[in-house]
Amino acid sequence: RQSSRTLLAIETVDGDVFGGFVSSPWRNHNDFYGSCEAFLWRLKSSKFVPCSSMEEQVKMESSVETFNWSRQNRSVQMSNRSRIVIGGGKPEDEEVKSSESQEWGLGIALDGNLSQGTTSDCATFSSPPLTNISSKDNVFEISNMEVWSFTPCQYIEEAEQLEMGRMFVLSHFESS
Repeated sequence: RQSSRTLLAIETVDGDVFGGFVSSPWRNHNDFYGSCEAFLWRLKSSKFVPCSSMEEQVKMESSVETFNWSRQNRSVQMSNRSRIVIGGGKPEDEEVKSSESQEWGLGIALDGNLSQGTTSDCATFSSPPLTNISSKDNVFEISNMEVWSFTPCQYIEEAEQLEMGRMFVLSHFESS
């Protein structure tokens, strides 16, 4: 719920695998927020590329591209009831904006029911679209999605206690 660090992994029906890491808790907000520790990532090959051995499959699935924060803007993450976004917006530097004819979009944008999304060239991470889809709007359909949260706790009970403490503090902070 309030985990500071989460890793998102998405597999599309076309076999593309990609995602992102954020280090700020997700919250219902219509503006961008987040830490510049975030990044986007993708497997270099589709999972549907034929492999002749298990070793070749492991090697293919270990070949990952990462896209770190580019310093072009601070549009790291956004989430509300209608969508979840990692990366977006145009570069904040006026010279970069005016010198490029680049069409910037959202790094990853998932719809509210988490069944599909879009990916575009993203100024936040200087990343290309994360799928191999060649359509103009870069819409993908999700076949599998996983979200992992990271905690400094060794045991589940410790993590639950930490989570409850965070929720208590945040609920009192937000109401004042």
